[in-house]
Amino acid sequence: MSPSNHHDRQTHHIPPPILARPSKCRTICDLPVELLDMIISHLESDAWGLWSCTFACSYFRAVSIERYFCKRLSAVDIRNFDHILSFLQANPRIAAKIRNLTLSGDTRRDEKGLSLLTTIDDTIVLRLVRLLPRLESLVLRTFIYGQPQQSIPPLAPSPQGDTPGPFHLRDLSFGSGYYECLPRSSSISGLFRILSLFTVDRLHGESRGCHLDLAAPLDQSYLHRPLRVKDLRLGCDGSANSKHALVVLNSFTEAIESGSLDRVEIECRAVSEVSATRQLLARTGESLTGLQVGAPGNVCLPKGWKDPMIRHWQDLNLASCPKLERIWINIYLPDKIDENQPTDVQALSLPGAGMLSQVSRALREIYIYVYDLPRVTTLNNRRLLRLQEFDKVITPDRFPLLRKVYLRIRPDQDLQQKPDYKWRQVVVGTRNALPNIHSRGMLRVQRF
Repeated sequence: MSPSNHHDRQTHHIPPPILARPSKCRTICDLPVELLDMIISHLESDAWGLWSCTFACSYFRAVSIERYFCKRLSAVDIRNFDHILSFLQANPRIAAKIRNLTLSGDTRRDEKGLSLLTTIDDTIVLRLVRLLPRLESLVLRTFIYGQPQQSIPPLAPSPQGDTPGPFHLRDLSFGSGYYECLPRSSSISGLFRILSLFTVDRLHGESRGCHLDLAAPLDQSYLHRPLRVKDLRLGCDGSANSKHALVVLNSFTEAIESGSLDRVEIECRAVSEVSATRQLLARTGESLTGLQVGAPGNVCLPKGWKDPMIRHWQDLNLASCPKLERIWINIYLPDKIDENQPTDVQALSLPGAGMLSQVSRALREIYIYVYDLPRVTTLNNRRLLRLQEFDKVITPDRFPLLRKVYLRIRPDQDLQQKPDYKWRQVVVGTRNALPNIHSRGMLRVQRF
């Protein structure tokens, strides 16, 4: 092997291969590192191919590993963080490229289900973030959030001051991945101490993953700073414990910096969560331009569940959001439907229309979602659905800046499987139910 090639390998931090074979038996590993890198570069769109190269031999691994970890790093079944920390410290060029980091703690399955085994706290997250200078997205899954202790040594001060961060993230997510896990108490203060390390453009939390110690509420003295979030989205699984979701919601109300929120999306399954959402809006509503409050539309809700917004939408007090420009309204049609139900039963469109009567005149876009439409004729049913209420409240005098009204409809499976079903019929039926909005050229009927 030529000396120049040895020099190139040292420049790229790649040790030369040990040749335990005659000089006549050369392999691809004897190519100059530049040529081998060019060959492997053709696999950049083939994640499986790059992954295979990292396991071929130490030489292939050294050349291909940087391309494999181009922008994303996912570490699953973490028992402790020593391995990922040492990997990032030993590979600063890879660490400098990582934009998206996904971490999942280890679990153990027994006869009762999956048990969480790994605890995470802000000291670990801080060490990781400092090794990833271009990090934009962080996802935390299947972890126990440890309770901050006064006995823990103070975090190392950053060059800018005594408090670490804040580190800017485009996306931060916590709470997903727990669907089969057994409850294991986490600290709400430990979770929010981690969140307070960052300023976040979009924060998504799932109450399903927050099996919290309900006896220990949030202690704001543990936070590095008030939470700075632009877009807050709090979801829940159909089987999530409402008490834990309520603790998370109340904690955000206490910890979030007033005036930082631009958009809020909250999934409510209980009346108590609607009331807690009112408290959040009262604290942060002055800066809000987008709002969506409703039940989770992508999960199986408990049998007999009733949308709390139907009778408690007034609790939101949307008058506390004077700058609101966009609003999302959800309408859930029941599985077993009686379109000739008594007239004293409240029509499903009334809560949404009532919410629109509370919002500011600055509204520019309205999104109305209708879930599981059973038949086309339901669109003009004035007892059950009564879409005509939206036609009454959405007027030029009420919303002079309004540009579009999006009505997004999801037909149920039985309707879609009917041989005479056509989406065009749904569009025409919606336009007939909302003639005034349609005549103004604002109505957009879409399928989702």
